[in-house]
Amino acid sequence: MIQLSSAGKRYGHKLLFENADWLITPESRVGLVGANGTGKSTIMKILAGSESLDYGAISRAKGISTGYLPQDGLTLTGRTIFAECMSVFAELDAIEKEMESLTRSMSELDHEGPEYSNVADRYQKLEHEFVARDGYTLEAQVASRRLEAPDGRILRRLADAHRPRQASVAEAQPAAARRAH
Repeated sequence: MIQLSSAGKRYGHKLLFENADWLITPESRVGLVGANGTGKSTIMKILAGSESLDYGAISRAKGISTGYLPQDGLTLTGRTIFAECMSVFAELDAIEKEMESLTRSMSELDHEGPEYSNVADRYQKLEHEFVARDGYTLEAQVASRRLEAPDGRILRRLADAHRPRQASVAEAQPAAARRAH
């Protein structure tokens, strides 16, 4: 869940929005539509945490992460679309790597010793968070998403997107992000 409460933003003298109240639930599918310069990109940057509100508040449920793919100024990284999508989950990747390291440590430690107990406790804490954030199924979930062109044609499944990312925003925008329900 992400919630804006009495939110407002200006650019110089131009008011983009004021007293905005908006609740985005996990079931929500949201699209932003408006003329150029009306604040669509700004609201996305605010939701992603790369820009702040002038007033009001934004709150996120624990475990929610957001990302923002800009409509221009893309930097080509040489990564595939799949790798780019997975990059938003760097924190989960770090947790998984630490869990792997702890597993190796536990295999080398005396199972009766205090150090083993400390390592096992840390592993259990990390695994609980990893499971709660769908870490074991994350790659499959990301890979199952499809990319659609602006005209609705299916371009590819992310799992099949092995070539480096192109600077085309249309390729990288899921159709659900462009439509409001």
